[in-house]
Amino acid sequence: MSTLPISPVRFVEDREAGIHKYFRGFDELHGVTEILKEVIFYDKYSGIDQETLMRAANRGTAIHEIVQDYLMGKEHTPDFDFAEDAEKALKSWKAFENGTKLTEILKPDCVEYLVSVEDIASKIDIVFQDEDSFSLADIKTTSVLDEEYLSWQLSVYADMFRIQTGKKVKSLIALWYDRNNDWWMAKEVKDKGHDEVVKLIDDWRKGVKRVVDVPAPVIEVGKLYKDIEVRIKTLEAERNEFRTRLMDMMKEYGVKSVKIEGFSATYKEPTERKTFDVKKFQAEHPDIDLSGYYKTSAVAESILVKIDV
Repeated sequence: MSTLPISPVRFVEDREAGIHKYFRGFDELHGVTEILKEVIFYDKYSGIDQETLMRAANRGTAIHEIVQDYLMGKEHTPDFDFAEDAEKALKSWKAFENGTKLTEILKPDCVEYLVSVEDIASKIDIVFQDEDSFSLADIKTTSVLDEEYLSWQLSVYADMFRIQTGKKVKSLIALWYDRNNDWWMAKEVKDKGHDEVVKLIDDWRKGVKRVVDVPAPVIEVGKLYKDIEVRIKTLEAERNEFRTRLMDMMKEYGVKSVKIEGFSATYKEPTERKTFDVKKFQAEHPDIDLSGYYKTSAVAESILVKIDV
């Protein structure tokens, strides 16, 4: 059982109505998500209908709870609507945990730990203990891991945690479940620090909306695009490796062609290819007008994308 101090704040929840509220006595407090949405990430989910957001949130909750209860050694019956998603995520979590030895390094102290300071309150998904310090983790089940958002979210949690408990926070961890590929990832995110958190809260109290250079929806789509490109590059590397292996084996066994269902390959002997060097020709014959040999065609609008991996 955790020895961390318990906040006097009450948490009231009605999932069907989408209500998640905090109260101290009869006074309603504000959540960290609300603050981030009003100051920085005000257009994060613009363009997504409410029903889709609600369904994603409920699925995420089901996955949160089954993993959290597993960490605390509790029996759990997942939400019927998302039982299959939750059980699949838990199976994947066990494989991830076994492979990384995460919970041998960081011991789960408690889940859904409620922190509150003044008129702000929120729950921390998982608090891990590492000797005399703690690490705070948040589970994400979004299609893309938004590290900047999570950095702010966990930084505010960490500041509130330090104030409420007087304990040291060693690290902030994103625990991301990629449903498309059915795997988990643990990644440490940057702690913005006390001063930045104070500025954020101050802006929120003043009703300030920070100017964002690039709207959040554009960033989200960009991250999705990047992930797809990285997967494509990985697959292309694997394809090229198998292509070379296949060619080498066909040469070794003297096989000119192979055909199976949905696939065929033909070995071609090395040859030379000749091309006309237009630039060199123009440089050597500047008096010859080649304009009549060029064709003009429309070029569609495009963007230049660079992937750093």
